[in-house]
Amino acid sequence: MRRPQAVRQGGGTLRPSSDRRRRPEWRNVSERTGEPAEGIVASVCSPRMGVERHGSGTPWEAHVGYCRALRVGSRILVSGTLGVDADGRPAGDAEAQTRAALARIVGAVEALGGSAADVVRTRMFALAPQRDWDAIAAGHRAIFGDHPPVSTLVGTSGLVVPGCLVEIEAEAEVPSGT
Repeated sequence: MRRPQAVRQGGGTLRPSSDRRRRPEWRNVSERTGEPAEGIVASVCSPRMGVERHGSGTPWEAHVGYCRALRVGSRILVSGTLGVDADGRPAGDAEAQTRAALARIVGAVEALGGSAADVVRTRMFALAPQRDWDAIAAGHRAIFGDHPPVSTLVGTSGLVVPGCLVEIEAEAEVPSGT
């Protein structure tokens, strides 16, 4: 077995070449520009880079400090969305909550220039996935049956609103020029 060749690192210490670790990209950029990494991350999200945000007006958005959805180029990302009514109460059983959450998600995607057909991924978090998966699937299928995205259903131990059974995130890819 060939022994790894030692290499000299910054302060003169020797480490085996197989043990070298690649520097995180943010660190390299920070060192090259002399700006803090936070400034680099923030510039990626600046309006001049084409980030468009959509808020749905829920009190959670202002309280937590997030937007319902944002568009960067052709990509739309939608935050975790609960199936609640206008008063913030759960919209019924697991299927009704799934449909309500997806209706809000599709509304956010449409507000940013996309459509339900542009949704390429959903992530669903359910309190009782073994019990409710068929109802959640029916709600998902009702919205995306003709153009199914890739999807994941994961069990979770709790959601922020008591009585909510499912929370959904989504990603969409909008055709160029839209």
